[in-house]
Parts: sequence; C-alpha cells; structure tokens
Amino acid sequence: PHPQGFPPLPTRFEMEFHAYTHTEDSEELQHEQEELEAAHQEGSHAFDLYEIYSRPQKRAILLTCSFVAILTPFTDTVYLPALRDVGEFYNASDSLVAATVSAYLGAIGLGQLFFGPLADRYGRLVVIYSGLIIYEALTIACIFAPTIEALIVLRSFEGFIVSSSVVAAQCIVADIFAPAERGTAMGSFMAPFLIGPIIAPIIGGALASTYHWQSTFILLAALTAPITILAIVFIRHEPHHWFAAKRLGLLDELNSSQLSIESTLSLASATSSHSAAPAARAPPLAAA
Repeated sequence: PHPQGFPPLPTRFEMEFHAYTHTEDSEELQHEQEELEAAHQEGSHAFDLYEIYSRPQKRAILLTCSFVAILTPFTDTVYLPALRDVGEFYNASDSLVAATVSAYLGAIGLGQLFFGPLADRYGRLVVIYSGLIIYEALTIACIFAPTIEALIVLRSFEGFIVSSSVVAAQCIVADIFAPAERGTAMGSFMAPFLIGPIIAPIIGGALASTYHWQSTFILLAALTAPITILAIVFIRHEPHHWFAAKRLGLLDELNSSQLSIESTLSLASATSSHSAAPAARAPPLAAA
C-alpha cells in the first residue's frame, strides 16, 4: 500500500453525523446512523498512532522541530545586514548582491513543492536528516565562494535545501499530535519560526560590523551542527503513520481502518443525497 491517503479526521464524521440528526425519515435514517457510527468506531478506535509517543517525548520532538524550522527564516535575515560588505568584497553591483537574497527566497518556494511529496513518499526522517547535512555543507561552501556568481548559485541551492527542514518539521508535528491538540502544537512550533526574523538581523548586524560578512555563515554553520544532533537524538523513529504502522506491525489494522472510513464516506454520500430528496417534494398546502 502507498503511504498516502490516510483516513479523514474524526471531526468529519462528527459534522456528518450532526447533519444526519437534523433530517427526516427517522426510522430509515436511524439505521443508517447506526451503521455509520459502527463503521467509524471500527476504523478509528482499533488503534491510535498518535499515542505512540509519551507527552514528554512529544514536547521534546516539538522543540526540536521548532529549532529545525527556525533555520529557514534565520538564514535569510541574518545575512541582510552584510549585503554592503558582500558588494565591496566582490566589487559587485547592487543588483547582483540583491540576487543572493532573491535566489534564496525563490528556491525556498520551489523546494517546498519538491520536498513535500518526497516526505510523504519516503518518510520524514530521510528528508530532514539529509536536508540538514547538505545545508551544513552548502553554508560552509558559501564562506569560501570565490565570486559573486558562485555565491548566488550556492545561496539558491541553500534555499532549496533548507526548505526541506521546515516541510519535514511541520509534517512531523502533524504526525505525532492528534487533531484535538494540533492547534496548540502548531502555535508552539511557529513561535520560534516567527521570532527568528526579528532577532536574526540584530545578530547579523553585530557580526558584520565587528568581523566580516562570512561570519554570518559561520554562525549558521555553528547553529546547524547542534540542531542536527538534536534531530538525530530526539527524532529517532519515523513518525509517518504508514511507516510507523509498518514498524509496529499495524499495517493490517491501518488498511482495515482506511477501508472502514471509505465505506463510511460512501454511506455518508448516499445518505446526503437521500436527505436532500425532501426539498424536491410537493410544496406545502399554504403555497398551493
């Protein structure tokens, strides 16, 4: 089976069930509701992949994912105060120096389109581990870029690769937190992601004025090493539900759960069509 296409969230069942309780033809509808509820319970309560990790483990993984994701905005804004030094160092025009920023941002957008499906197909760990390691190598390469053109190319590759971190980190948060607690988890996850662009220019300005523009990339390389170690230590098992079910020997239950939910949706579609039928009946006597 393909790892994509998981059963929909339980709230979908609750919304459909609520709609059914406000329709007519109660005797036939009651029987359909009982079948719908039985199918939902069979598919959703047989096992719970959101309970694989304990609460302390979830918090540690969430904190690690936040550190991983902060690299994306931090890499962009910590470099901005050093743009003038970059132009003077390479004797380059302002447009070429600005291209090191635009190439980075454009590559991030393309990278997310690439790494999202990759994380669904092959899992989160291969994306986040390989992305961090390659990002570290590209950041070090930016320090020794011989020309402004080489720096533009390296920055574009750096942006493409760093997008894998934020994509995989968001996927991991969605994998380990159930829908009822995912909003709180996402709020905690996004806080460092949004604070990064605030503090990064301050740090980058201090480094650029005290040392040189390469010091900003030295800082990024120094930050990436411990973040990579944290990811390896705390995100040791693949959290993708399909791979997690395979590791725990729950693939049969996962498949049966998916089939049960699909049959539930088919029943819901048929019932929705049936509940819409009274609207086509004859008008009331008052209207006649």
